[in-house]
Amino acid sequence: KMTLAKLHFQRLWYPQPGQGGGVPSRAERGLTREEFDRAFPTEFWREVVDRVAAEAPGTLLLAEAFWLMEGYFVRTLGMHRVYNSAFMNMLKMEDNARYRQTIKNVLEFNPEILKRFVNFMNNPDERTAVEQFGKEGKYVGAAVLLVTMPGLPMFGHGQIEGFHEKYGMEYHRAYWDEPVDEGLVAAHEDLVFPLMRKRYLFSGSENFALYDFWAGDRVNEDVFAYSNRAGGERAVIVYHNRCASTAGWIRTSAAFAVKDGAGGTRLEQTTLAHALSLDARPGRFYAFRDWATGLEYLRSGRDLADHGLYAELGAFQHQALLDWRELWDADGTTWGRLCDRLGGRGVRSLDTELKEVRFADVVRGLTELLASARGRLDDLFDPASPGTRETAAAFVLDRFGALAEAVAAEGRGGPIGVAAIREAFRRELAAAGKAPPPDEHGRMALVCFLALRRLGAVGGMDGSVPRTAAWLEDFGILRAAMRFLGGVPAAVGGAGVPDGLLLRLLVARPGFVAEAKADAAGAVRAVFSDPIVREAVGLHWSGGHEWFNKERFEDAVAWLARIAAIDAKPGAAAGLRRTAEALVAAAEAAGWRADRLVPALAASKPPPAAPGRRKPS
Repeated sequence: KMTLAKLHFQRLWYPQPGQGGGVPSRAERGLTREEFDRAFPTEFWREVVDRVAAEAPGTLLLAEAFWLMEGYFVRTLGMHRVYNSAFMNMLKMEDNARYRQTIKNVLEFNPEILKRFVNFMNNPDERTAVEQFGKEGKYVGAAVLLVTMPGLPMFGHGQIEGFHEKYGMEYHRAYWDEPVDEGLVAAHEDLVFPLMRKRYLFSGSENFALYDFWAGDRVNEDVFAYSNRAGGERAVIVYHNRCASTAGWIRTSAAFAVKDGAGGTRLEQTTLAHALSLDARPGRFYAFRDWATGLEYLRSGRDLADHGLYAELGAFQHQALLDWRELWDADGTTWGRLCDRLGGRGVRSLDTELKEVRFADVVRGLTELLASARGRLDDLFDPASPGTRETAAAFVLDRFGALAEAVAAEGRGGPIGVAAIREAFRRELAAAGKAPPPDEHGRMALVCFLALRRLGAVGGMDGSVPRTAAWLEDFGILRAAMRFLGGVPAAVGGAGVPDGLLLRLLVARPGFVAEAKADAAGAVRAVFSDPIVREAVGLHWSGGHEWFNKERFEDAVAWLARIAAIDAKPGAAAGLRRTAEALVAAAEAAGWRADRLVPALAASKPPPAAPGRRKPS
């Protein structure tokens, strides 16, 4: 308790002459500093700390202090931890320059003190955290600082749930009936709790560095920027505690005390690259992820050393840059090219973006192939003119052949020759033209799928569907096709499977309808366990049951039946069509509930042959 510290005790009860002190009526009882020291010669808490160390080693002593006396309690009185009320008060009031200076003062005296602070956003004597910080960006930003600053984070009762009732220490129960704010809880789960699991990275002060944020020619005091490092892991936290926007650089740290050989200390500064132990030699690149947005970034070691780190921040926005990894690019043809291409932009996956750089010729060839097909869709699927279809197909096949050669040139060619694969693609285009989708979007999606599947054959997958899908992902081909398809106008009012998912579904499960013809229940059970299928048909839980989306299921089955018909032997298309119709009918009878569909199919008989038709011998 700080009221027993000499400095505070004199200020309250025996103020020095000429100083009002904490209690004005005590001015007449004032003592000079010398008089007070004679009456109160030793610090009570210093005696407690020394006796506890001797008689009860291992005991944690945590002090309550405010009015900027936090450093005094750990530095002079020797307390192990101290409540840091400055964290709550200054962030709440957006007194950012003063709080940054407070941190700088500690660093200049002894950085070890910083890890003894107990930071908090509310306590039983203060208004609740949501009353002081709200429930949105400012709260989240302060909470991120709470769990990523050196020291110990402390959450108040009801803080995570967003409760407004102020709890006194004498409370046995809550008096207000408040619902849990699920949105605030979710914000903690998404943005705060993952960082708490990294406390070993943030709690120490040995590698902590605080930076000035240079916005143009001035330091923006509203931005808190710091880094830390532990066990090979790195982290950079940047938070803008103001309702405004800003942009700037962090490179040089604030001064901090370092012990010298003579037992004294000296002040030093460091750079971001040195603090994070980054390699600035040519060919070194660094990838890192912002845990606030999930985006990955790529920077060269040289650029980080020379210029530092650039950041753009909106009102109360933060960045939590973790998962740093060093990358090596000897000739600048891979990571170097990607770094130049991104120009600082964040992406969902650097590895995925790298594929488009590494296999740029293949991706360019795919785009040219699909563009040629799109320009001749009407001719490719013209039922009245076989000659027109063949001419259009020949043009598209030339582009496909060039693309297949580019894939083979990458050293991924399989045992099947490009000429044979080109011929297979020609036959499939011809088969697809007999019963094409009714709209341009559907026809383009069909051409995309057929081209992707045949390119998988160029890759030597020998018909293995899972390996073909993985190969297409690895080359960046599937992603490029999805992007192209997104530019083709969709049918008005379409509610089927989204473009990207559709291509993934067709590549992953082309044989579904044929499998369902032999064992409908088994086939549905198998595909419903596939994450791609689950997302494609909208499988979800509600009210204790698992449901799927009617329009998406119908669309998926229709597409898979169309693919099955292309692959089927002559005369088998009608049976596959009846199987697809039976699946949709069974799904409707099951009320679009997965837990009803599989048992119903297991108990049903195979669909009967069409009237007047006999099974092919």
